[in-house]
Amino acid sequence: MKSSILIASYLSKDIWHRWYENPGSFLSRLLVASLLGGLLCGVQLAFRYAELSLQKEIGRLGLHNVTITHHVASAGSSAGKKTSVAPLLEHLQQFGSTLHLRHLPGNAEIELAGDAIAVTADRPTLVTLAPALEKAGPSDVYVFLEGIPEGLPLWITYQGGDRSARVVSVPPKLQQLFGERPVLVFPELEHAAVEEAGYMETFLLLGDARRIPDLPLLVDAIGLVLSKEGFDRAKVISAVPWLERLRNLQTRQQRWGVWFGIFCGVLVALVYGSITILEYQQNAFLSALIRSFGISARFVLFRYLAESIILAIIAAACAVMAVWLALPVLEIWMEISHEGFRSLREELLVPHNLWTSLRWLAGGAIVAVLPVLMALRRPVGRILG
Repeated sequence: MKSSILIASYLSKDIWHRWYENPGSFLSRLLVASLLGGLLCGVQLAFRYAELSLQKEIGRLGLHNVTITHHVASAGSSAGKKTSVAPLLEHLQQFGSTLHLRHLPGNAEIELAGDAIAVTADRPTLVTLAPALEKAGPSDVYVFLEGIPEGLPLWITYQGGDRSARVVSVPPKLQQLFGERPVLVFPELEHAAVEEAGYMETFLLLGDARRIPDLPLLVDAIGLVLSKEGFDRAKVISAVPWLERLRNLQTRQQRWGVWFGIFCGVLVALVYGSITILEYQQNAFLSALIRSFGISARFVLFRYLAESIILAIIAAACAVMAVWLALPVLEIWMEISHEGFRSLREELLVPHNLWTSLRWLAGGAIVAVLPVLMALRRPVGRILG
């Protein structure tokens, strides 16, 4: 019974009463750990935001899509013979669906939408777009446009002529081509005379993952064929560079996350350890007196370990709450409109992400009691004497 009373008194005096009697010791450790925890969470969220931005760009381009753009000079131009890259790329149909569009000069005016890009599509392209066009209803001209009901007829003006076109919702896989501005699609031969003046053409491969064993190899092969055939100015656009950036970012995140976490853990261990050993030395006589009544040194060590871990948990909670509250303020202040930024608050509270960010605080808090462990090796009689 006496041992239990002494243990309770010791815990009460050494933890709760000492926090009240000496708040500077408690608050200094809490503040340092909270700041470091906030930095750890902030670094992780910064990497995650960069990762989401890259993933958004990859999604816009299409994971297995390849786009080739080329300027076709007019028949009488000094730039050379008028040639299209489409015949060279017909074999790409074995890897997925293909679209071939020719950009017409000038912009079209669309009712309720303003300016739009005008293009012509050949018959194979119209066949590929058929599922989307059928939903809009029969028409000779279509306009790919978001925000207006699908199938609604709108008046358009192009090259001095007025006509009606039906609205088509942009399919997700065509966001790369039709996602930024309204696109007006004419039949292939309707503006053949205009095309004689030269045009910009776009060839898009909507790749099938099951048919493309190696996307980087395919992109390199397309670039090599175009170069050998004299299309040096043709641009080949794919998600390959963005995938490489994403892999490099993830590798850098793991490497920097570990080193920065170790750095923060060492700081926590130094701050916690120095204050903990100082408090133990101030209270060494009482600890030795309690041990003389038969209390194990492990109990004394557990007291300092529990205090250190409790402080680390409180600091981690404060850090997470501060970052969670700061994210919407940062979004408004920096005028960030990225959708992925709003999801960071949810990802911050995922247990795995919390453990990944804040485990270094727990490690530093545990290491901080090592000086006390070394001090407890001193014999009780020497301390009391």
